[in-house]
Amino acid sequence: HWLGPLLDTFVEPIMQVAAKEASSALRFIREAQMQNFLALLEGVLADSVAIDEIPERLVLERFVVYAIAWAFTGPMDANDRRKAGEKISELTSNAPSGTNRGEILDYLLFDDPTRSSKDRQSWAHGDKL
Repeated sequence: HWLGPLLDTFVEPIMQVAAKEASSALRFIREAQMQNFLALLEGVLADSVAIDEIPERLVLERFVVYAIAWAFTGPMDANDRRKAGEKISELTSNAPSGTNRGEILDYLLFDDPTRSSKDRQSWAHGDKL
């Protein structure tokens, strides 16, 4: 029941950034982006599905943001990726934080089993992994 509202919150605004604000020569095909998004989301949810556990809302939101970032902003140039990262940051406080906030692809989800379930999947800068 959390996934639908999360998709409404994140997918359409990022698709709008890709379609309207992006200056990339590359024109995106919505269906391919959605397929990539769903495949990435399925991948990060695989462990939860295997143990029949529904992630907490904040964890699920991080999964959605991660999948959106890689599916929709990965092919963008750096300037357009910053725009998309800024849009994601406007939509949630659950996005990567720090001085490089707009560079969302610099961050990965890190599984830290020593943390509580809501913080177990947290953002980590690629340089720190």
